[in-house]
Amino acid sequence: MAGNHRFPAFPWHLHGLDLPGIFSLDGIMAIYGLEGAMEAAFRRIVTEDFHFRARPDALAFTDGEVFDLGGARVRVIHAPGHTRGHSVFHVEPDDVLYLGDIDLSSFGPYYGDAWSSLSVRSRWWRVSRRAGTPPSTTSASSTGRGRSASGSRASAG
Repeated sequence: MAGNHRFPAFPWHLHGLDLPGIFSLDGIMAIYGLEGAMEAAFRRIVTEDFHFRARPDALAFTDGEVFDLGGARVRVIHAPGHTRGHSVFHVEPDDVLYLGDIDLSSFGPYYGDAWSSLSVRSRWWRVSRRAGTPPSTTSASSTGRGRSASGSRASAG
């Protein structure tokens, strides 16, 4: 969670399975599963280069939860792979699926931590089909917005 120090006054909401990674530095180190000198070096990178700050006040959300933003409803869709709790967000009034930083290449989603998993590909396909944006048919413009072959809008950010 690089740069989380920039928003100290704002509440943080994460899927419950990812909360250990924001609660403490030890929690995020456990996610990466490194040991010894590698763990010590990565700990320095996370604190000095990424400016990680623990947020023990972070709040959990779950699959299917809806955030009412006053004019927009955003539904959580749990899509593990990037992390155990990685989620995408369906903006219901506009029918936009916000993917965040999930990798839809043939290689991903995998980001080198102990909690990432390549075995969730079939789950991601089910999620994307439910939202009408299969990964292989989505094209995104430089703004991160595009249309799938079926005409549904997609957003990757």
